[in-house]
Amino acid sequence: MRAGTIRLTIDSRIDQVHMIGLSIKGICASIPMTEEDAYQVELCLVEAVNNAVEHAYENEAGHEVSVTASVDGGCLTLQVLDRGTPMDWDSVQKKRANASLLDEGGRGFMIMESYMDQVSYRQVGNENVLTLVKGTRADAHV
Repeated sequence: MRAGTIRLTIDSRIDQVHMIGLSIKGICASIPMTEEDAYQVELCLVEAVNNAVEHAYENEAGHEVSVTASVDGGCLTLQVLDRGTPMDWDSVQKKRANASLLDEGGRGFMIMESYMDQVSYRQVGNENVLTLVKGTRADAHV
């Protein structure tokens, strides 16, 4: 498997998020990953980018949302970057731990954490960085 990194950027508009989904679908098709894993990665990434548009930028167009996708050492690492309102990660984690599927909101992170191998959030300067990691498998049938 060849290593590499690509950065994709869209405007903070919900109607642009599909471009990220199409791009990651193509990336997943080119690496050792099952169709099921590829679908889960696409679902989680689209959810994360939607969250950046809806929550960090409050659906206000004119801001950048970027995704960095890196393939290396049997892992696909995705970082969703924005400069909107920071997430209260501790609050999200507490809510997720106490949530049921019937609760409104917060289910996206439950999905991300169940499908991805790692999910983390941090602020770097004025940039919010949500990181999603999924292992790839050399024996995957794409």
